[in-house]
Amino acid sequence: MECAVGVKPRRGDESGSAEAEFLDESVPGRWIQARVLLVSCDDAWARPVDEVLTTSGFEVTTALSVDEVLSRAVIARPDLVAVDLSSTPHDSGVAVCAALRARTSVGVVAIGRRAAEELVLAALDAGADIFVPRDASPRELVARVRAVLRRLPPERPASPAWTNGPVGLDPARHSVFVAGQEVDLAEPEFRILEALLRTPGRAVSRRELTEAYGGSSATSALDRHIRRLRRKLEAQDPVRRITAVRGIGFRFEEIPTTTDKGAVSQ
Repeated sequence: MECAVGVKPRRGDESGSAEAEFLDESVPGRWIQARVLLVSCDDAWARPVDEVLTTSGFEVTTALSVDEVLSRAVIARPDLVAVDLSSTPHDSGVAVCAALRARTSVGVVAIGRRAAEELVLAALDAGADIFVPRDASPRELVARVRAVLRRLPPERPASPAWTNGPVGLDPARHSVFVAGQEVDLAEPEFRILEALLRTPGRAVSRRELTEAYGGSSATSALDRHIRRLRRKLEAQDPVRRITAVRGIGFRFEEIPTTTDKGAVSQ
């Protein structure tokens, strides 16, 4: 089963409920619509749901597969994902819930038929916050979406596309955060860090790094950018993350994950 994936421009009722909005942390004092990612392959069902959410003040995007959802989670940066369990092939809707819960902190709403109890329970066990019957009224659906959003922090830090340890980089907003603090980088420094963060723990050649920012092949130019980048990152986090790899280039040291009990896992 195939389903087109599209992203619509922001629209909606400007006088909509403030519960469909969040403070935009990138611009003080500016509010933005809450973003909802709708996962469904049933266009006849999804279109009116899309319209209901949009007119209620939400910014809606759509996706189908697990890969598409995770991609949209980076590109569209949703605050909540609504998964139509009844239309997604096999148990992929449950897989979507599990993947989102494992990799993000977004709100997850599972939508399905009341009779499909096992599928509903599997989605909730996989990480969905709540279940909404597919035949619920538009008002009930919007109310439940808002209920999940109210549980989220009203002012959230950016969700960077590339993160490792305390360092996060968001290409869409051209922003970098280290230990929760935004760091101002020049364009070459930003592109070098982006190239390194894409494959943490792997050596990236000097040529790759130079091509990333469109600079000259001069060794001194790249070294200068690396020194400045290190200085800015280490001003917020003193640990050296960018290390030289003799004869190759540089790598961003991968940060192991710390478990709740304090053990370190790779």
